[in-house]
Amino acid sequence: LICLHASAVQIGEHVIALLGDSGVGKSSLAASLVALGFPLVTDDILPLEIVDDSCLAQPGFAQIKLSDVIVRQLGLPESYVADLGKHVQIVDEDWGSFASGPAPLLAVYILHRARCETSCATIEDLAPSDRFVELLRDSFCQGPGIDRLATLTKCPVKLLPADRVFDAGTFITEVSAAPRQPTLQVDKNVTVW
Repeated sequence: LICLHASAVQIGEHVIALLGDSGVGKSSLAASLVALGFPLVTDDILPLEIVDDSCLAQPGFAQIKLSDVIVRQLGLPESYVADLGKHVQIVDEDWGSFASGPAPLLAVYILHRARCETSCATIEDLAPSDRFVELLRDSFCQGPGIDRLATLTKCPVKLLPADRVFDAGTFITEVSAAPRQPTLQVDKNVTVW
């Protein structure tokens, strides 16, 4: 088992992982996707099971931690937890849906704050040689787990400017339309690594 510092949602029969530094918007984007009807897989820690050359994303807890701003934007009831400084939103029949079991990982998106105005404004493919470093940075791997993490570099890994994501609908549209991107309208022809 490999654990990544990530939020994840299920798109069709597959999972996309959202990685990045604390506060960059992983949970906010995941909550926006849940509000659009995509099931939450996990928030904060994503367990991944490597089986042969494939990777299964395991569901975590049916809750998500959100800032005041996102709670207000999504019109959620306030459920403030003082020691976390965040609202804890339970995913249940009252709001959202939760993944029913493990599902294959389709892609990893690393949210980052863009440092430029033009070239950083698009979703970019990470070169295979750069994937390992980025995945290691957002993992809880040590010792033998690092070898298993190398298997993850076969998965598409993309850089996503966090300050460009205005809403989840925009993200889904851009990811679906971008050249060489795996489609998020998953069908039987999608190859999952």
